[in-house]
Amino acid sequence: MITLQEQIAEAQRELALRHSAYPKWIKAGKLDAGQAKYQILVQQEIVRTLMRLDAEQRQLSLFGAGPKGCACRGAGLVGDTVPSTQHEP
Repeated sequence: MITLQEQIAEAQRELALRHSAYPKWIKAGKLDAGQAKYQILVQQEIVRTLMRLDAEQRQLSLFGAGPKGCACRGAGLVGDTVPSTQHEP
């Protein structure tokens, strides 16, 4: 399994590569400037999303796991805002 931290690092590496390579590719006529700008913006949002998910997971880990036997355990739903009395085992 590839960890979220590894995914963030790879997304950041790809963003840095695009910032480095795209100007050369545009100059050489291999990439349209508008398409390059769009692809960089998309990659920036990917990095932001992954970092937001990481921050949210870190906050949720402060609260521990959901109620014992709850379907939310291990399903990425731990720490949701539904009171524990409403969780289905």
